[in-house]
Amino acid sequence: MAAACFTPTASADLLTNTVVQVLVDADGNVVSPALLPPGSGDSRADQRALEVARTARFQPLRGSSPALTVGVLVFEWRTVALTNAPASNP
Repeated sequence: MAAACFTPTASADLLTNTVVQVLVDADGNVVSPALLPPGSGDSRADQRALEVARTARFQPLRGSSPALTVGVLVFEWRTVALTNAPASNP
């Protein structure tokens, strides 16, 4: 399965990876995403990973393929330091 990059997440702590197990049907649609423990350490990041996993689409299987394929998506989070300074506009 594929990896994706997202905008850095603001956090006071480093986050570990979020791992989501998915069942994918022969048409390439995610049928059932499930968060695998222990999660990233941030429930918002874990929920975002589940949302993205639900909408993921994969190349359909051709021929005599199984009805469902099991895979995992690994979300590697990049965090940026929290700051009280206002964002500047270039």
